[in-house]
Amino acid sequence: MNKQLALLGFSTAPLFLIISNFLPQERNASFSTLVFIVIIVILNFVLKRWFYDERQFIISSNLIQIILILFYFLILTLITQNYLLHFEIIDWDISSYIVASNEIANGYLPNETQWESKGPILIYMYYLVLGIVSGNFIYFKIANDLLLFLIACIFFFTSLVISKNKLFNSVIATSIFILLMSQPWAVSGYSELYALLFISTGIFIYKKEDFTYKYFLVGLIFALSTLVNQGTIIFLIPLLIGIIWVDNPRNKLFKIFIGFTVPHILFLFVYQLNGLLDVYLTTFLTIPISYTAANYSNLYELKVFMRSFFEFNFGLYFVLLIIFFIIFKNFIKNKNFIKSSFYDTELLLLGSSLLFYFIASHNYYHHLIFFLYFISMYVAKLKFDINFVLIISFVLLTIFISLSTSGFNSYSNLRNLDKLYENYPLKQLAEEIENRKIDELEVLALDYNLLLHYLGVANYSYIVHGTNFLEPYILTSLEEIGLIEKDYLNSLKNKKPKVIICSEYMIVRGEVQNQAIFPCNQDHLLDYNQVNTDVFFTENLNYYRDPYKEIKLFIRR
Repeated sequence: MNKQLALLGFSTAPLFLIISNFLPQERNASFSTLVFIVIIVILNFVLKRWFYDERQFIISSNLIQIILILFYFLILTLITQNYLLHFEIIDWDISSYIVASNEIANGYLPNETQWESKGPILIYMYYLVLGIVSGNFIYFKIANDLLLFLIACIFFFTSLVISKNKLFNSVIATSIFILLMSQPWAVSGYSELYALLFISTGIFIYKKEDFTYKYFLVGLIFALSTLVNQGTIIFLIPLLIGIIWVDNPRNKLFKIFIGFTVPHILFLFVYQLNGLLDVYLTTFLTIPISYTAANYSNLYELKVFMRSFFEFNFGLYFVLLIIFFIIFKNFIKNKNFIKSSFYDTELLLLGSSLLFYFIASHNYYHHLIFFLYFISMYVAKLKFDINFVLIISFVLLTIFISLSTSGFNSYSNLRNLDKLYENYPLKQLAEEIENRKIDELEVLALDYNLLLHYLGVANYSYIVHGTNFLEPYILTSLEEIGLIEKDYLNSLKNKKPKVIICSEYMIVRGEVQNQAIFPCNQDHLLDYNQVNTDVFFTENLNYYRDPYKEIKLFIRR
C-alpha cells in the first residue's frame, strides 16, 4: 500500500503541470494555487494516518556517500547559478562593494576614502575574494558560486543535526535552498550571502552538542555576521530564546555576550586609533537606523515575490506553498502553537527572516535571502508523510525544469569564461578609456561604477553607489561629521574630474525621471567632449535592462 501511495505523491507534480495548462491563462497563478490547495487538503484528509518508515533514512557512516552528495550539490549550484553569466551586471550593488574593497589594497580602512553602507567585514571579504581571482570579475562571480556551495554544505550538515541524521530530509532541504537561490536576483554576491556564511556556521555550532568554547564561538561568529550586514543581529535572538528556555542559561548567555563583543571592540579600537570612529559609528548605527524608517515593505510585495517564483519555475512556487500549508496545518492542530514555538528554533529563525525583510523596509528581494534559507531548513525536520512526498515530487520537477531551461546555458557559459569576459561591454569601454592614455586619471562614476574596477581607480566621489546620493539621510549624516561638504551635490557639479560617466535618466519606483544627481548632458558639461558609447550599450550589459539608462561618457578637454 505504501508503494501505491508513494507513487501517487510522486506523480502529483507532473500531473498538476499538465492540469495547469487547462486553467485560465490570464490568472494562471491564482487558479493554479486554488486548485492545488484543494488537492493538497483532500490528500491530507484521505491519507492523514499515512507515514513512511523513516528509520531507513538514517545516515550511515559512509564517507563515499557524503562525498557524492556534496558533489551533487556542487553541480546543482553551478547549473543554477551560471545561466546568466553572459550578462555583465545583474545588480549594481555588487559593483559598488568591489570598488569600495579595492581601496584596502592602498592601505585604507573600509569607508575611509570610499563610502558604502555595509559593514567592514564585507569589504574585507570582497577584497580577499578579488585577490584570490586576481581582480577578474567573471572569476569573482564563480567564486560567489563556490561561496553559495560552501553555505549549502554547512546547511546540509546542520540539517543532519536537525533531522537527527535523516539523510533524505537533509538532501531534499539543501536542494530546495540551492534551487530557491537560482532566481535571477539571487545569483549575485549580495551582503546577505556573505552574512549567511557566518549565520549558517553559527547555527551549526549552536545545534551541535556542548563543548568548551561553543557559546563563545556562537557569539563571535554572529558578531562577524553583523559586521557584514548590521541587521543580521536579529537572527541571534531565536538562539538566545532557546537558551533562556533551558536550565541555567546565565553562563551560556555570558559566553555569547563575550564572544559577540570581541570583534566589535576590536573594530572600534582600530577606527578610533585611525581617527575614524565617527565614520564607523555613523555607517554602523546612524544610517542603518534611518534606512529602516523608509517603510516601503508590505504584504502585497510579498505576494509579488511569490508570484515571481511561479513565473520563474512552476515547481519552486508549489514547494513553498506546501511548506506554508504544513506550517498552517501545525498551527491549526496545535492548541499551544505559539507557546511551543518558543522551543522551535527553526520556526523562530523563519519568523525572524520575515521580520528582517519588514524592518529593512525597502522591498528588495535580496532582503528575503534569509527567508529562503530558513524556510528550506524547516523542511529538514518534516515527517515523511504525503506532504513530504509532494515536496519531493515538485523538487524533482524543479530540477528537471532547471536542467532543461538553464543547464545548457550554464554549461556553455562555463566553457567560454574568457570569451564572455572579453565581451563584457564595460570592460571594453574601460579598455577604450585606457587607450586614450589620460594622465592622472580621475573618474566620477555616478553610474556604471564597475568601470572603476576595470580601470583600477577609486571613485572621484566619496560616495560610491549612485543611488545613495538620492537618500537625504545619507548625505545629512555624512555632512554632519565632515566627510563630505555641505550641499555636496552642487559641490560635485563645480569640480571637474577628467572623466565623468553617468546616465541622464533613471527609473525611481517605477517612474522615469531626470537623473537628479548631476547634469548629465553636453549642454551643461561645456568643458567636456562627449564620447559616443552606443556600441557598448548592448543587451548583455545588464540583465534588468533599462532602455532609458544610456551610458554617457564625458572626457575633459
